[in-house]
Amino acid sequence: MTSYYSAIAERMAGPGREQLVRKLAEYHHGNESLHMHEYIERREPCSYCWLRAGRAMQIVGEHLVAGPLADVLAERARQDAKWGEQNHPDGTKQIMYGCLARDWKYIVEAAAAKGKLTWRHVLLEEVYEALAEDDAAKLRAELVQVAATAVCWIEAIDRRTATEADRG
Repeated sequence: MTSYYSAIAERMAGPGREQLVRKLAEYHHGNESLHMHEYIERREPCSYCWLRAGRAMQIVGEHLVAGPLADVLAERARQDAKWGEQNHPDGTKQIMYGCLARDWKYIVEAAAAKGKLTWRHVLLEEVYEALAEDDAAKLRAELVQVAATAVCWIEAIDRRTATEADRG
């Protein structure tokens, strides 16, 4: 049964993305907060997780082929090739980071209220929120927000430069 659904998910994801869709299906299956049914004890992803992974890959597929996420994946490959696996301490949860996170929240709110909000504001608020965390799960969630904000900023730059090129 699983091989049937894995084949469907791989077709949904598109050619060359078999390993990505498998990792995503395994992630969904192993994460109880994402798991919506009773087959958690099975090691191999179930049909629900395969189909969910396939659909997710359909949605983000174009971003993996071209655009900011492709650039990020290429940069990660370059980093791994240069440095190998990195396992540094987090270095978070210092009092100053909590203060900076609080301060940047107010700075962002004030800039937004004045119509002066910039990507610098948004990204730094997210970075300081991440640096203020010592709980691994919360830190990970904050770092996902940092990464998503950076990708969103890159997308905005790409849109702006494409518009400028169209005009120029």
